[in-house]
Amino acid sequence: MNLKGEPSMTQPENTGKCAEEYVVKRGDSFYLIAHKLGVPLRDLLAANRDIHPARLMVGDVLCIPREEDDSPSTGGLG
Repeated sequence: MNLKGEPSMTQPENTGKCAEEYVVKRGDSFYLIAHKLGVPLRDLLAANRDIHPARLMVGDVLCIPREEDDSPSTGGLG
């Protein structure tokens, strides 16, 4: 626990849904990473709750979540 009573940031909150890891580079933001990797921003933030978006730093390792449903999407057709 840190001084504010919050859990320490030693391990990412990961429920085994990480498809891969991504190392933050200069100029990255959660939005840009989500867009670049085709991951919904909400899912990326949820998979990395231990990293505050405003404090994203070069070298941080993010969990890139995998899709919940691996079946092909029909885009609502069919």
